[in-house]
Amino acid sequence: MSFECTSYLIFELVLCNLSSLADACIDVTVLSYEWQEFPQRAIELLGGIHHVKSLTLWSNTLDVWNSLVRAFLPTFHNLTHLRIPWCWGLSDDSDQYTTEALMHFLQKLLNLEYLEIPGEFDPESEWSSIVPQCIKFCLKTVRILHLKGSDTELIWLKYFLGNTNVLERVTILCSESLQADSEKQKKINNEVQAIRKGLVSCVVEFL
Repeated sequence: MSFECTSYLIFELVLCNLSSLADACIDVTVLSYEWQEFPQRAIELLGGIHHVKSLTLWSNTLDVWNSLVRAFLPTFHNLTHLRIPWCWGLSDDSDQYTTEALMHFLQKLLNLEYLEIPGEFDPESEWSSIVPQCIKFCLKTVRILHLKGSDTELIWLKYFLGNTNVLERVTILCSESLQADSEKQKKINNEVQAIRKGLVSCVVEFL
């Protein structure tokens, strides 16, 4: 029912008969991009968990999969909840989150209803023209973590509010700096309310 993996995949993992898998947490890092055995082991891991319904995926894993095994990503038909945690202790200027990797992964999630992501995704990726099927027709809840209120983060909000037909709730967890800046919160809220006019039933909340 539940599977958690933190590994460099130094050893081969053989996952069999996991059709009942409900939730998984994957934190996989490659020791060297020249290590030839890693891609095959990563592919086998992906195949073993593709029935999962709820997945927590650390950003380094997302980046590794995108770099090494993107062409072999299976389709996750059962996955309805995806969480990409925000890493505590990161500096405010961290750009480790790769938007391109996320967008390519979302294209394999046909029935995703809940998405939780950090605000600090890489703004330089050419991702805005990609709209996965799940965002258009399935995604009901988006939760954005550690929002600082930058222009780049507002682009994220515009992206989700502008490309979905069924979005019901956007929850924004503010960073400490944004929590202390009431004027900035008000400005962001006004911009968000303007964006969501086409989605009158969508609730946008700041926490």
